[in-house]
Amino acid sequence: MLPQGKHALMIRGLTASNGGTEIMGYIDTLGADFATIDVFMTTADAATNNPSTFKIGDSADTYLTNATDITALVGDGTGGWTIPSFSTATTTNNIVKFNVDCSATKRYLHLEIVPLLSQTAWAFANLFRNEQAPDSSTDAGVIALVAG
Repeated sequence: MLPQGKHALMIRGLTASNGGTEIMGYIDTLGADFATIDVFMTTADAATNNPSTFKIGDSADTYLTNATDITALVGDGTGGWTIPSFSTATTTNNIVKFNVDCSATKRYLHLEIVPLLSQTAWAFANLFRNEQAPDSSTDAGVIALVAG
């Protein structure tokens, strides 16, 4: 039995600085029932410098301007989650994981982050319970698909 998972890179090492720019990415969830999104960020210069914006929205297209915030996935928002203090130690991982029920969202999930200082972010999405299991590396969103 295959887990019918698919991996996708949402954000590839993008850097934003001092609240002036945002880091954005999106994922097409067509055919998936569930997604996990892992966001990795570089260290902060002070523990109080957590991003001012850290949220996920959904839309019917790839345009962030058309995305509607998913209340539970809005950092520091009413009904959302609390953005934690980011570590200043390089030995600590600054990772945030989102678990998203895609059966309750529109086709595209949009991730938006606005850091307070210069930080770099990577975001990886894993889509599960897809209508079809990927049978090629392209379908799986990876450079190699290995089965044993």
